[in-house]
Amino acid sequence: LWFVFASCHRPHLHAIGPSGVTCNNGFCNCALRVAGSRRQIAMRQTWGAELKPTLEPDGQHPPELLGPWEFRSSVSGVEETWVELAEGGDLSCSARVGRGHRWFAERVGQQWQLSVTLLDKLNRPLTFVGEVRETEYVFLEVAGAVRRVPKPGSTQVVGEFRGFKLE
Repeated sequence: LWFVFASCHRPHLHAIGPSGVTCNNGFCNCALRVAGSRRQIAMRQTWGAELKPTLEPDGQHPPELLGPWEFRSSVSGVEETWVELAEGGDLSCSARVGRGHRWFAERVGQQWQLSVTLLDKLNRPLTFVGEVRETEYVFLEVAGAVRRVPKPGSTQVVGEFRGFKLE
């Protein structure tokens, strides 16, 4: 098994270690790490089947977005909260909301599109996705939609949010 994962033709992927491989009912699961990153890729393989990675969304972690932000949303329980974006996609948030999961940004034209995922107290993801822009009143501002995953493979918009970077 270790040989199958380590010898895949993707030189930028490295298996975390043999302890990360589990097999059950003819399926093998392995966690891989992208070289030079903390992002992990979950891989599942049936004996004799092709290895198919499930990648997290590609994104960047621009330094101008790092730091504390205040978010205000129309979602019950998350009306006002703070998040702190850290290097490598890590983040923290207000404990009354839950905990930070990950964040990334993608360049859309001249602006960044920010995606921040928090896990509520029941470990369900709540994702804030919005466009970042500079304003004359605050250095950086973000506005967009709040999404939840009601069932695997689908997302549902559950509200709107606005936020700004604290200086």
